[in-house]
Amino acid sequence: MIAALALLASALSATPQTVNTVIAKAPSGATINLAPGTYGVIDIRGRNWPQPITLNMGKAQIRSVWIRSSSGISIVGGTYSGSVGKAMEGYGIWIRQSSHVTITGPVLTDSVRGIVLDRAEDIAITKAQLLRMQVDGINVGSSRRVRISDSICSDFRTDDRHPDCMQLWSSSKYGVTQDVELLNNVSEGNMQGFTGFNHVRNGVDDGGFDRIRIVGNRVFGTYPLGVSISDCRDCTITDNVARTAPGARWMVSIHIGECTRCTIRNNVNGKRPSRR
Repeated sequence: MIAALALLASALSATPQTVNTVIAKAPSGATINLAPGTYGVIDIRGRNWPQPITLNMGKAQIRSVWIRSSSGISIVGGTYSGSVGKAMEGYGIWIRQSSHVTITGPVLTDSVRGIVLDRAEDIAITKAQLLRMQVDGINVGSSRRVRISDSICSDFRTDDRHPDCMQLWSSSKYGVTQDVELLNNVSEGNMQGFTGFNHVRNGVDDGGFDRIRIVGNRVFGTYPLGVSISDCRDCTITDNVARTAPGARWMVSIHIGECTRCTIRNNVNGKRPSRR
């Protein structure tokens, strides 16, 4: 009886008008059920829950979720749409300097970018749908211990931009991206697939990557880089399949740059496009 009452007490409800207040006051381990409706920015800042809270988004229509300097959050479901501003105003879900966040089954549509991780740690994203993005699906910058699995990018609307389904990068200022897994994801349409770009600017190296696993992903597209990463150490790139879409200008391929102590095998390139 006591356990049942405790569970009931930790189940909270939220509406578009109350959601930020309910989250700010939520005890560790609480489940917050969002009522159907249209939500603006759900802003979580400076909260650390030893036992993660769960945000059950249900049928909520959400503009975006911002998680900053926080930890212990599980997001389940929800539709995120309409973030078309500059910087974080264009992100469906933004996780900055936060840790121990899981995201399961979100649908992200019609925004500049779907999910952006900035100096984040211990993040798991699974079964995400990223549709009609203007630039990228998921960005992982200067982050560690991230797993993204069983997710799909499709039907991006990028105009003259340079889109990626999932892109990793490091920074000489904010740190090297390490221990990231991209597993069994799908990139479909007018975009590059799964990429990690390293840059040297004015003699300053971003730092490359450590222990990245890009395994079992599928790319069906029009851009040449289906899977691409460079300056990677102790990385695994295996069992990825690239296919070239009809009408593509370039062959879609798996391209690995300098890679130290890496395992690279069983990857399949797309066919060369027909000559016009």
